[in-house]
Amino acid sequence: MTKKNNTLTWIIVAAVIIVLVLGYIWYSKIPSSIPTNPKPNTIPTENTPVSNENTYNIDISNLAFSPSTLTIKQGETVIWTNSDSLCGGINPCLHTVTSDKQNELSSKQLKTGEVYSHTFNTPGTFDYHCEGHPNMKANIIVE
Repeated sequence: MTKKNNTLTWIIVAAVIIVLVLGYIWYSKIPSSIPTNPKPNTIPTENTPVSNENTYNIDISNLAFSPSTLTIKQGETVIWTNSDSLCGGINPCLHTVTSDKQNELSSKQLKTGEVYSHTFNTPGTFDYHCEGHPNMKANIIVE
């Protein structure tokens, strides 16, 4: 191998190392698209009382409200928690809790980990949906 070929080889090796180091630095600064803790540990899922017997949780995940139907008594509170981390590859996955006909429920856009709560003081059936995902439907029955 000639001195000229040896120098060219070392230049190529150095260029590859520089590209790899710069690529690593750039890649390490990209935020992860999946949160490390998308679901808060403070609010249980399903129909479990949260802090007392008059409070219930609805989990928003996998583009659905769970449970989709909840029966409660007048004066009880429901807490919705957005646990969705991805919506069709879009992050953050924003959801709302919005009444179909009445103005009873009207949350802001909830980011992953955010909550919305509402106390139901009037009996009836309250159908609601997510504004950004019209197939996400559920209801609260207040006795």
